[in-house]
Amino acid sequence: MRCAQAPLQAVIWGVCPPGTQLGDVKVSFGGKTLPATIGKDLGKTTWMVKLPPTPASFTPVNITASSGGVDLTLANVLFGDVWVCS
Repeated sequence: MRCAQAPLQAVIWGVCPPGTQLGDVKVSFGGKTLPATIGKDLGKTTWMVKLPPTPASFTPVNITASSGGVDLTLANVLFGDVWVCS
């Protein structure tokens, strides 16, 4: 069996306050700012961004989500294949 390999699009998401509008949440990745889509999920207001296809690498990157003057950063993120063995 052969599985799909990189580069595929990773999805990141989070929860935001009710009333958040399209354009209120932005994600910085790879020198670009990506707008988030806003929706409802399980009764909460959520945001979602599809990152551009990113090849596997040992070079860590940062992903920053910004909204309402608050910035949250995921630091030292690596992209690549995940193997699970047991």
